[in-house]
Amino acid sequence: MPGTLVSVAGTDISDRQCAPCPSDTYSSSPNQTSCLPHGACAAGTEQTAAATPTSAPVCSTCEAGTYCAGAATPKQPCGNGTWDDDANPATACVAWRACVPGQSIVTTGSAVADRVCATCSSATFSTEANAASCTAWRSCSPGSYVTTQGTFTTDRQCAACPADTYSSSSNQASCLPQGVCPAGTEQTAPGTSSSAPVCTACVAGTYCAGGTTPKQACPSGTWDHDGNSATACVGWTNCSAGQAISSNGNATRDRSCSSCTSGYSTVANATSCTPWSDCAPGSYVSASGTATTNRQCTTCPTGQTSLATNATACASGFPSKLAGGGQHACALFTDGTVRCWGNNDIWQLGVGGTLPRSTPVVVSGVSNAVEVVAGRYHTCARLADKTMTCWGNNKNGELGDGTTTSTYNKVVPDLSDVVQVTAGWFHTCARLGDGTVRCWGGNNNGELGDGSTTERWVPTLVPDLTGVADISAGGNHTCARLGDGTVRCWGLNSYSQLGDGTQTTRLVPTQVSNLTTAREVVAGYRHTCARLSDNTVRCWGGNGDGQLGDNTTKERSTPVIVSGVSSVSQLTVSDTGSHTCARISDGTARCWGRNTVAQLGDGSTATRLQAVMVQGLFGITDLTAGADFTCARLPDGTARCWGINNYNQLGDGTSTNRSTPTPVAF
Repeated sequence: MPGTLVSVAGTDISDRQCAPCPSDTYSSSPNQTSCLPHGACAAGTEQTAAATPTSAPVCSTCEAGTYCAGAATPKQPCGNGTWDDDANPATACVAWRACVPGQSIVTTGSAVADRVCATCSSATFSTEANAASCTAWRSCSPGSYVTTQGTFTTDRQCAACPADTYSSSSNQASCLPQGVCPAGTEQTAPGTSSSAPVCTACVAGTYCAGGTTPKQACPSGTWDHDGNSATACVGWTNCSAGQAISSNGNATRDRSCSSCTSGYSTVANATSCTPWSDCAPGSYVSASGTATTNRQCTTCPTGQTSLATNATACASGFPSKLAGGGQHACALFTDGTVRCWGNNDIWQLGVGGTLPRSTPVVVSGVSNAVEVVAGRYHTCARLADKTMTCWGNNKNGELGDGTTTSTYNKVVPDLSDVVQVTAGWFHTCARLGDGTVRCWGGNNNGELGDGSTTERWVPTLVPDLTGVADISAGGNHTCARLGDGTVRCWGLNSYSQLGDGTQTTRLVPTQVSNLTTAREVVAGYRHTCARLSDNTVRCWGGNGDGQLGDNTTKERSTPVIVSGVSSVSQLTVSDTGSHTCARISDGTARCWGRNTVAQLGDGSTATRLQAVMVQGLFGITDLTAGADFTCARLPDGTARCWGINNYNQLGDGTSTNRSTPTPVAF
């Protein structure tokens, strides 16, 4: 039974034997083989009932915030100032944390929580442990200053300002001397024992030294260079020689200077740069102008000249006249030489080989030319001695040497007293000093005007034609202006290019209808034009591309006025194409007709039935039309070409078509 133990186990022949539990032991169930010690309650528990022979002591777990040593020791709550730091009642309570000077208590401790401390905030302090709060630093009022700054554990220390000093705000680190305004300000009221002097900021353009010194405006010739009136005014920048004053200085702005770029100055602070002297045509620039020196000019040596103002050098020759042919062009130079470029398949450039030339080449053997003309495949020059020479295609005898041998060598037709030369497709004509005309070459359509269609290999007189003042050979026809202002034409007339009101081919000169005041005549491929004494223009013949300029494409058998063109000083037509151009007295040019490859120079490829202005050209002195290209000479002796360039006929070193004027690479 409980309270006993089995001392001898029973057998099949004997009974179980029991004995009472020894002192301080117990058994709580029957037939235990041994009795258990009463024992003590563990630490962290409290004995709430004593042990008996049949039961152990009753132990209850202690709650947090208490300390239970175990056994029969009674439970002890954590006393004031201590707490159960590990929530384990088996361990003793510990003291709360101590807040040191420079801290204050945020939360007071309890039996289950520690005391919480925090460092004093800015501008506060504490001097004792476990301070309930931090104290704000004292404020040093105006009239005093901070001698020692406060810390977390000490207060701020203040002292009164010494004599003749002041502080105008709280907690100043120092006292200021009375009566001293800083540089850059002007004292407008003196200081007192309780206030500083009144200092007013000085405006830009003045200098204020501070203290009681009065404000000073920057004197003439000086300025407030840094916008700081605390610094002294400085002198304006001096413009050196080679510069000029671009704007004068004042109290707040420096003098500005500009370098001379197209003139010079030799003194400091010049009000302007003196323009360099211009070297007139006939002289050259022997010393370029600089920012400090004038341009120097020297007269060209004898036998040389310059055409442009401020030419860099003199030369013995410049382009003076241009001639456009079928696929080539030429220029007459002032020294009597000739240069040509473009197609050379039949030696029309006057040089060996048959390859085209993209830039001008000198025609050898010609040194005294006064006129050059270009036909479709041949070229001729009139010489100073009034003879002439030709080269290129000669399959129809157009060179006039009595053969049909084409050559780049120069041949001289048996002519003298030549005053004008003109070249067509396959024929050539010359006007002589006596007013008569000689023609030679192809004559299938009567273009030689001798009453036949027989090819002539030497110059042949055009009969019954005198008083000629101007001559022009076209594609397959020829025209002459007489001194009385009338015009005679002969040759092919299938497009009414003879202007006689018919389409009948004429083997002898035939008068153009309704034309009595002509001053210039030019024959093209299928049309002809004339400039009249009033400097207007009349044209006639084929008009499929608007080359007559009358705003139609209607063929005209008699002259019609070119609309929108006046003050004309020169005419040119393409004798192998279908466009016309006029040089105007103001130095500009107008063109009309076919424009498929931009030969009109207006920046487009639109065919024009009326005259349009050539873009970007002014001061033109000569104009010529080739086959679908055009060239112009400018006052400086340079030339521009535009239009088709498949045979390098523009002379710009390329084979690129040009819609606007492009310099010839002389």
